[in-house]
Amino acid sequence: MANRSSFVSAHNVALGEQEGEAEMFQHTDHSPSSSLLHSSRTSHSLYPFTKREALIKVHMAQLDKFLDESGIALHPGILIKLDVQGYEDRVIRGAQRTFASAKACISEVNFDNLFEGQCSFKDVWILLDRLGYRYSGNLNQTCADDGHMVFADAMFVRYSRNV
Repeated sequence: MANRSSFVSAHNVALGEQEGEAEMFQHTDHSPSSSLLHSSRTSHSLYPFTKREALIKVHMAQLDKFLDESGIALHPGILIKLDVQGYEDRVIRGAQRTFASAKACISEVNFDNLFEGQCSFKDVWILLDRLGYRYSGNLNQTCADDGHMVFADAMFVRYSRNV
């Protein structure tokens, strides 16, 4: 059996549509919700652990350029998972070739305004539609106490435009 750990590597880089240095809002009480975008009042209300944050400097790269410069070759037909706290549109714009070679994408999409300047579900849908993807439903979703959907993992699958 192949060593599965050889298929995974971690890189300390933020992804976006531009290259350079960026500031990230690191949530000190819950680092997985850290973002390149500032948390909104809605986020603080729904998720109090997003209130405390520290600004940190991070290196930002376009995924396509990063893969080229790192010599990383992805297998065709990969699955892309995006969970970048409202920054999904910028990552997609900086990864056009990568998305064009992938078969599917699971993208976290926010329905509430959790981050200032975040993209919407519609923004993600339009960008991925232009790259030949169709929205295929949600894998899971998170709702507020009143029952409305706050965010979800949306599934997009590439299709042939000739069909």
